[in-house]
Amino acid sequence: MSTNKAAAHIAGVGISLSETESNASIESLAVSAGTKALLDAGITYAKIDLSIATFSEPELRVPKSCFRTFGNQKAAVTEVENHAALFTAASCVRSQQAECVLLVGIDLKASDRARSTKLPAVVAMVIVSDLFLTAHAYLKDSAARIRACALAMSKDARAPVQAALRQAGIEAKDLQIVEIQGQLSAPSARRELLANKEFEYSAKQSPTTLEPLKDLGALGMAGLCGFVWRLRGWTKEPHARLQNALQYTQGPDGSATVVILCRSEGQAAPSHEEVRHLRDGRERLGYNPAEETRGISLEDLEGVRSREGDRMLPEHLGQSKQFSLLPRGGDRAALARL
Repeated sequence: MSTNKAAAHIAGVGISLSETESNASIESLAVSAGTKALLDAGITYAKIDLSIATFSEPELRVPKSCFRTFGNQKAAVTEVENHAALFTAASCVRSQQAECVLLVGIDLKASDRARSTKLPAVVAMVIVSDLFLTAHAYLKDSAARIRACALAMSKDARAPVQAALRQAGIEAKDLQIVEIQGQLSAPSARRELLANKEFEYSAKQSPTTLEPLKDLGALGMAGLCGFVWRLRGWTKEPHARLQNALQYTQGPDGSATVVILCRSEGQAAPSHEEVRHLRDGRERLGYNPAEETRGISLEDLEGVRSREGDRMLPEHLGQSKQFSLLPRGGDRAALARL
């Protein structure tokens, strides 16, 4: 069973971690993550017609001012709660309110459980429409379709999962990966969710529950970046023939988000070896973000800034310790083609 509704696709992703970028503020991490996502998608900010900043707590939010760094003042900017960010972006694209959305949100990563301290991971995604994807054919092998995105306020995990499966037009047996995060992270809760009738099928077909990527350890959108990389074949994990991946995230307030991703061109994920030498976002970034995390360079930021209007970087970016941009980064020829 499938649906013919307008789809939304993740064309680019980027993650910036505070412990890998010295003197990092939320704003500088947001600029860094946004730059990586734009590089990954192979576009400049001039293509963006809606930018979304998120917040999870009153004092923990992505400042809307970070988008001014990218140089184009034409794109609308809005702010939403973190748990509803992807749902909002996908809805705007599906309803044709926007063709290309830049979403920048915050995930918390436990840095020292003994002290109960948290460090933010800032995640950016470029969400595009079917039309945009068709017009940028080079993205067809790397884009991930948001097959379903369901929100619910329910203690019963089955309700949002069932809603997402209906929205995706698939059954539980069609899932290869199920990732459970948040309040259902305990092994007993995982078993309870996977033991319900939606997931009752042979062990041979049973989906695999995964911990977040070891080098990230983050929640929500950061985990979805891992899905995107797996669907592209950028990781060395098994499931080389992955087709559908489901993420269930429950917040402390009881809100649940269920997302199902697949490859936009409808094929199974290739193996790491099959795409090892493919020219894609890894070339523009200068490394494989599924295997390592780096900061951005001055050239990276210059490469993705809008070419409309003032192309000069704000003076403080080249001088502030907050940004600390170095004159090196992704492949220069690849950046020049943006």
